Amino acid sequence: MNYPNKREIIQELLEENGSLDWYVAQPDKQNPASGDAKCILLNFVEKKRAELIVPNDWFQDPCRYGGISELIGLAVQNPTPVESQHTAHYLFFSQDSIKMATEAGTESNFLVLFLLVFIIS
Repeated sequence: MNYPNKREIIQELLEENGSLDWYVAQPDKQNPASGDAKCILLNFVEKKRAELIVPNDWFQDPCRYGGISELIGLAVQNPTPVESQHTAHYLFFSQDSIKMATEAGTESNFLVLFLLVFIIS
């Protein structure tokens, strides 16, 4: 079964809800249409992590995006703290972060600099 780009849908819903400090960690950039129902969101500013389970068939039906948005809202309102070491491990050892760090461009350089400052603080 082919899934839509779940990562993109989640990010759009985060932005629509004003949750601009949240980053979609799973599904990752290498597998944005993953069949895994578990989604992980990270907030590097507040050092928080939110997890949610979204049924895969909800991504197939745009009429269900309201339900996904509600789940996201509940998840970001009830996050768990993230240890700096855990965040650093994710940032520097995940395939997503390795690819991001090797890409050229101002946006990537800014994000890498931001993440380094975040880890040091």
